[in-house]
Amino acid sequence: MRIVTLAATCVMIGLLLGGCAKKPPPTAVEQQRQANLTRLEITPPEVQRSFLKTFPDAAITDVQLQPTGTGLTLYKVVYINRGQPGNVVFHSDGTILRSPSVGRAPATP
Repeated sequence: MRIVTLAATCVMIGLLLGGCAKKPPPTAVEQQRQANLTRLEITPPEVQRSFLKTFPDAAITDVQLQPTGTGLTLYKVVYINRGQPGNVVFHSDGTILRSPSVGRAPATP
């Protein structure tokens, strides 16, 4: 009986010290980064890395796949960076094909 009580006490202490501790809520920056990663899921990893490196503080509002008609797909990312809207087009290897421009371009059909 003592062994069972001792084991139960150890389990309870373990839960109290760390197992049941609440994780703090994510910060706004962490939430935005996760939202960006979710929106970038439709792009190749190279595009994801390139965008996040070039625009670390931007909030992505839209990601569009743009087929070229020759079998190549380009990736347009529309974002807001420091209060300014913009968009940029990437090749699948992460290369920026069209320099970032301010303003929202019309959506592709």
